[in-house]
Amino acid sequence: MNNTIVTITIDDGYKCTFNSIFKFLKDLSIKTTWFLVSKSIGGKLENSDVIDIDDIRKLCSIGSEFGSHTLNHPFFILSFNSFINVFKNSVKEILKHKTYNQYLKWALWSKFKKEAKESKSFLENVLNSKIKSFAYPYGIYSKYFIGVLKDLGYASARTTDDGFNEYKNINPYRLKTKVITKKTTLNEMNEWVDEALKNNLWLIETYHLIYGDIQHTDYLCTTILTQFKKHILYIIKKNIPIMTQTEVIKYLQKF
Repeated sequence: MNNTIVTITIDDGYKCTFNSIFKFLKDLSIKTTWFLVSKSIGGKLENSDVIDIDDIRKLCSIGSEFGSHTLNHPFFILSFNSFINVFKNSVKEILKHKTYNQYLKWALWSKFKKEAKESKSFLENVLNSKIKSFAYPYGIYSKYFIGVLKDLGYASARTTDDGFNEYKNINPYRLKTKVITKKTTLNEMNEWVDEALKNNLWLIETYHLIYGDIQHTDYLCTTILTQFKKHILYIIKKNIPIMTQTEVIKYLQKF
């Protein structure tokens, strides 16, 4: 029995991506997983417009899943200013730690916990449903971050680690992916599908900006709309199910 599955994840929730692919997804009944930066909803991220509540409702109506990409999409390496702010407010905590490295780990853990917790709460209030999936900003994660996600009730987390997910060795908090950039060709994308099908793997693909014309932006993680459509049709032609991240996690719990 072949259990090959493809999951389409879309990071950041850019408005141009929604405008480009919503009708296509709706017409073909394709479910996707959108990882949103909570404080950017209805605003901007990286100088680009982000989807609003009405867009989210439309995506929900066609079975899309929403996951957390934190509250502010921070880079989880403590800057000097962040260190000073934490230092001022956490004297008691500092005294608990014997070394600077121990304190630094605690400070990053605290920052990550705040981002993961508050973004989850915000999205759950907006969607009136539980948020179970997470995507690490910039792919930065650690065993401490994984522990936080488990405690907060997340069921899975996607990294930016390149590769496929083998069902027998899967770690739901270290899910591998294939990140699509403007350098990624259609042939490469279709070859990923072939490899997943041949070896019975879970393929997660990560998209960011999807434009009608890739020349309109210098952003690396950009995909041409026609390439995206052709690739999705290739997956469908191969009779491979396209499922959300949480759907696959629930499916794996049966084994």
